[in-house]
Amino acid sequence: MFMNFWHRKIISILIKFIEKDLTDISDENLTEEQLNGLMASLWDNTAFRKYIGERDRKIIWTIAGGVGMEPEPRDKYLMKLGQRVEILLLAHKAKACATKRDKEREEKKAEEALKTEPK
Repeated sequence: MFMNFWHRKIISILIKFIEKDLTDISDENLTEEQLNGLMASLWDNTAFRKYIGERDRKIIWTIAGGVGMEPEPRDKYLMKLGQRVEILLLAHKAKACATKRDKEREEKKAEEALKTEPK
């Protein structure tokens, strides 16, 4: 009981230190266009796609219980499920932004080709 109290207290202090470092980050600094560009560039990064795949497989393995593992308690199961949904949504948004950017580039090239075409 005594150790559990101090354990929780130390964790809460560490979380406060991390939050203090991240308080200056705001989403107001990025416009929608900048955010879409960032997401598109993330999708172009092979390491990002590899991380998404590996993280998804690890979460599935944890949820499934693996060989010889005990089933997760309900709270941990829901937490892992939420993490999987979150990472899949991030990957979907990044892929959608990259697809949209590529489509816009193709349309722009087609328009330029029509303009430069001799009559």
